[in-house]
Amino acid sequence: MGMRFGLLLLLLSLAGGCAPLEQVWWPSSRTRGEGTVTAPREYSSEDASLAAKIKANTPPRRAASLRLTEEGRKLLDSGHYQKALTRMEQALAIDSSNQYVYYFLGKAHFHLTKYRQSVEFLDVAESLLSSQAFWLGEVYNLKGKNYQELGLLEPAHRSYTAALRLNPKNREAAIGLSRVQRELKVPTVR
Repeated sequence: MGMRFGLLLLLLSLAGGCAPLEQVWWPSSRTRGEGTVTAPREYSSEDASLAAKIKANTPPRRAASLRLTEEGRKLLDSGHYQKALTRMEQALAIDSSNQYVYYFLGKAHFHLTKYRQSVEFLDVAESLLSSQAFWLGEVYNLKGKNYQELGLLEPAHRSYTAALRLNPKNREAAIGLSRVQRELKVPTVR
């Protein structure tokens, strides 16, 4: 297993052309807390690929970790949650500074109904992705879903609200917020 994993990492770091890192955010920005968060443009399927974040000068460990994270994301999308979790753990072991892996570890734990573990990974993702509005919005949305599953409606309300502040078009966050508001009997603002 160890030799096969090492070979896999070598192949992943050498495989395929490295796509240039594409700009994901508009240059306009607004201040959030101490840092600056840029406003997201429309999110496309091209942006979804973490492999697109690999440049020609990306260190091999980082590139391998991003590729494994992308494989894990695809496994999550296809409903293979335990396999995805394993892939994400491998990506984290290779490069613990890969900020995206923490979000996807949170997502894998959410789907495996390990809500508290999910929130712990999302807390790390929140700090590492604080300057990327799209990803930060996704973190808040997933935190809201976790809190809702745990019956923690006030934190769920705050998380969904933060997600919608960053991306008013986030349909999942809007639906989650509406459900939480009904449960809390909070009037909606229109």
